[in-house]
Amino acid sequence: MGITPTFDTSTVIDTRRPDATVTDRALPSARVASTLMRFGGLAMDTRTGATQWCGRAIQLTVEDRETLANLMRRAGQIVNRRTLAAALSVTVDRLDERIERLRDELRQAGATCLPCRVDGLGYVLWRC
Repeated sequence: MGITPTFDTSTVIDTRRPDATVTDRALPSARVASTLMRFGGLAMDTRTGATQWCGRAIQLTVEDRETLANLMRRAGQIVNRRTLAAALSVTVDRLDERIERLRDELRQAGATCLPCRVDGLGYVLWRC
């Protein structure tokens, strides 16, 4: 007795084929939606780096988007400072500066989901 999925997971459709049906062409939009990371009212497109707070675009630098993307992947979880610094290829001191700048940018945009420092442990993306 096995578990039967509620949707078909065995069909993979290549929408670049000229013989793909109209229904098949609707599938890529579902894939596009899966590139969004969300936490609270904060959203980021992992392919383009476009970031929004409650539907309003936030202009971030490439460094800020990289930092935010790493935190959003583990939103609500504490990320060790050294681990995060290594993932971003920066020193721990440089990481602290990047986090502060990102926090200021998000706060200016009205966001309440901000990176917070957890003393002795690291950083967490949290709803403040």
